[in-house]
Amino acid sequence: MDPSIPYSPNGACIQLPVGGDVEVSIANECRIFEELLDAEVAVNMEKLREASRMGIPPAYRGVVYRYLLGVALTDKSSEMTMEELQDKDFQLLNTAYTRMWGRGDEDDDRSGAGGGSHSVGHGASGNVAASHTIRALMTFSTTSMAAAVSATEGNGPLHSSCRYRGMGSGVAGVDADGGNSNGTGVVATPFVYRGPSAVPSLASSATLVAWEECVRALRYCAPYNADRSQWKRMESALAALQMMYCNVSVDHVQLLVLLARQLDRISSSARDTFFTVHALFNVLTQDGNILHDDQTLQTHCGNFLMLFRAVLLPLYEHFTVEGLTTWEWVPSLLTCFFVGRLHPDDVFALWDCYLADMNEHQAMALHPYACLAMLSSMTEVLIEADKTELLYCLEHLPRLDTAAIMRKAVLIRESVYSKGLLSG
Repeated sequence: MDPSIPYSPNGACIQLPVGGDVEVSIANECRIFEELLDAEVAVNMEKLREASRMGIPPAYRGVVYRYLLGVALTDKSSEMTMEELQDKDFQLLNTAYTRMWGRGDEDDDRSGAGGGSHSVGHGASGNVAASHTIRALMTFSTTSMAAAVSATEGNGPLHSSCRYRGMGSGVAGVDADGGNSNGTGVVATPFVYRGPSAVPSLASSATLVAWEECVRALRYCAPYNADRSQWKRMESALAALQMMYCNVSVDHVQLLVLLARQLDRISSSARDTFFTVHALFNVLTQDGNILHDDQTLQTHCGNFLMLFRAVLLPLYEHFTVEGLTTWEWVPSLLTCFFVGRLHPDDVFALWDCYLADMNEHQAMALHPYACLAMLSSMTEVLIEADKTELLYCLEHLPRLDTAAIMRKAVLIRESVYSKGLLSG
């Protein structure tokens, strides 16, 4: 028996890992995604989701996320039409942003998204500006709209956000049904939600301030503080997001910026960053999802706390003894989806499974179980921590084996439903 070769106690040879094996595995994974994405007629979403659950190679993640979120069409014959319409949509949003708030001096930190010149959006002049903005946002031809509706039919999350919706009243020159008061017909822009939050003149000052503060803070974060071109790209995406979500809560503004920062890492353009963030946020705010409203958030937090007690009772009791209240840590943990708390690469590794598991009506449903799995893996550290240390640990999560976390998360979910702890 060769002493240089390791053997198990029963005499079987143990094959050592070879560096080349890892390279071959990565090459095989890339080949799988390349074949799926290069389909001539249509992308097979069932196979794409199945492959994504095993992890998406970084080089393909941006494109795959577009399919998983319904931003890109699976029908290859309509792919270019969709991209052209999205380009036009995105440019209109940026034009509207500039018209509403301007960009100021290029060297001014307040220029671009979140810029400080919000006075245009208030009073009588604000109504006039809003009127022009809404007209600019709704100038697609009926041919383009028909093509967009046909192209997006039954194509995942974005389908639910591109139907005709009224703009609401209160904007000069625009009727509640989306038409001009002078009788001129207009057509709703495809792909983007048109609700009261899309009327900049009605945005609350708190929301505008939140956008300004979040964008200013992001400007000084890596890599944007050292790469002007990358910041300009992000700034353009944020401007479109601010136009789309200028009447949401302050918490939602902060989350939108966090999502944009995460997804910008894999996006090939500002347009892609905007549409992937918009698609994800749109599903998260649908009925039953955690961001739908305060009552839904409270329900999700209550369910999580119940599962935390059932699955990790010693840790639950320790949190209680240390005086850690639910609202000090549960809502933020459940709604950040680990962005800003976990290494970006680990966030993506978890999101690969999250997005592969999502459907048209529910997103990130695996996240609460991943949180429980994460807490379980950190039990030895957390059980010895006081309240201040607990909060710090929960906001600065260590790098862990994400594959093991997801396996445990799936097992926890199966156990929860088999025991009837949650219904549905």
